Amino acid sequence: VLVANDHEWTARSLETILSAQGHTVIRAFTATQALERAIQAKPDAVILDVQLPDGDGMSLCRAIRAAPTLGPSIPVFLTTAGPSGRQERLAAYQAGAWEFFGQPLDGETLLLKLGVYLEAKAVADTLRRDSLVDAATGLYSRVGVLRRGEELAADATRRGQALTCVVLQPVVAELQAAVAAAESLGKEIATLLRSAGRSADAIGRVGTLEFAVIAAGTDRNAAARLVHRLNEAARAALAGRADGSEPIFRAAVCTVDNPASETIDAWSMLERAEAALRAEGAGQTLILPGTA
Repeated sequence: VLVANDHEWTARSLETILSAQGHTVIRAFTATQALERAIQAKPDAVILDVQLPDGDGMSLCRAIRAAPTLGPSIPVFLTTAGPSGRQERLAAYQAGAWEFFGQPLDGETLLLKLGVYLEAKAVADTLRRDSLVDAATGLYSRVGVLRRGEELAADATRRGQALTCVVLQPVVAELQAAVAAAESLGKEIATLLRSAGRSADAIGRVGTLEFAVIAAGTDRNAAARLVHRLNEAARAALAGRADGSEPIFRAAVCTVDNPASETIDAWSMLERAEAALRAEGAGQTLILPGTA
């Protein structure tokens, strides 16, 4: 639970109440700090004070709901030591708050409502996860990798970082002949991708034997190194079952290097990379031009 409050006594009281029920508390003291920590930690719930040193809790509530990696499924509680009448309560609900508390804070009521809301969020998270994950490999499904890719694109835009989409397909004759056993082979490739990729990347299965990696902060050169690293890992894993001189994967790489002047669209990047990969005569690793 993220608690954003610059009043030490109030914040410590909330932390004591929550910790006693087994909740882990993340503290923030300003609106800017709270939003940064919410994006980084992705808390299960947020408790915001309306009066923060660098902004108001209601604007922060809207920002949390609008953040691509957070969204409206996170329960947000607003608290205030100031006026807490009907007008303030309606304003809080209009900002997207799930609950609004004045002082003195009723800790028992807060905990009971928090428990109910966390159960609802857990169900929503499960439904979302189940629909976005490929059951055979445990990686993102096509929809999942695109959804996560959109989140990475938004974050890359905010940070001014490059974004790359790599689509991979095995080309070793033995692997192509094993399409009938694609589920088993897919699991093996998924293991390779997990070992060579980063946990922050969106790694997913987008076809029977096609996989995609969307990575923020990765330019064309880094993407080429990623493909090389994956091939090295695959050769080691398939020792004796594949020609050691041939690449295990061929790949198409689509990168937006300058988000300030180019529009980042993970869906378009994936489609371009897939089309290039499937085009007759495509090279082992095809680097596509920018999307501007």
